Amino acid sequence: MTIFIVIFSIIVRIEIKNYPIFLLSAILPWRFFSDSVSRSSNSILGNTNLIKKIYFPRELFPLTEILCHLINFFLSLFLLIPFIFMFHINISAKIALLPFIMFLNFIFIYGLAMIFSSANVFFKDVGYITNFILSIWFYASPVFYSSGMVPKKFYSFYMLNPMAIFIDLYRSAILNLDFPGMFNIIFLILISFLIFILGIRFFIKNERMMMKRI
Repeated sequence: MTIFIVIFSIIVRIEIKNYPIFLLSAILPWRFFSDSVSRSSNSILGNTNLIKKIYFPRELFPLTEILCHLINFFLSLFLLIPFIFMFHINISAKIALLPFIMFLNFIFIYGLAMIFSSANVFFKDVGYITNFILSIWFYASPVFYSSGMVPKKFYSFYMLNPMAIFIDLYRSAILNLDFPGMFNIIFLILISFLIFILGIRFFIKNERMMMKRI
């Protein structure tokens, strides 16, 4: 965080108000998302020996990975607070929505983790493909830039990216910015729960086959 503050406050100046905090308020949730999905995709194969020795719900393996990164993300947000005061950013009542945003983000990630972790058992290259997808997804999300910079004719299509909405929501809560449109928020809630349900059903449906393959 300190390195980003120094670089984008002194060395590189970008014409966005409070850009270092603007950047950090996107990088932290993005790291939570990408690290959770990347690490959890290998959570079943990486624990093959343990799975063969003792039985307990296999859903716990991707869940544990995500919870570890969630705790790290939560602590990082606390470390962000001094920088927020340093940049004289007024914390508003919107900050109270952070737990809901994090919960929604969590179930979205967990749904993806269930899909990728089970698919990785059948197709060993899924882990590499997941990292490739995340690399593209990073640049397709408003981490280093604002979603407001996207041309209007592409904006509606661009906001079909759930992580673009998530990042805008985090920034809105932390920096007291305007929330994304209500349609985008409703879409995000629906897609998060849909991915969550599909991920669990996909995992449970293929669990028996997975145990035969590992």
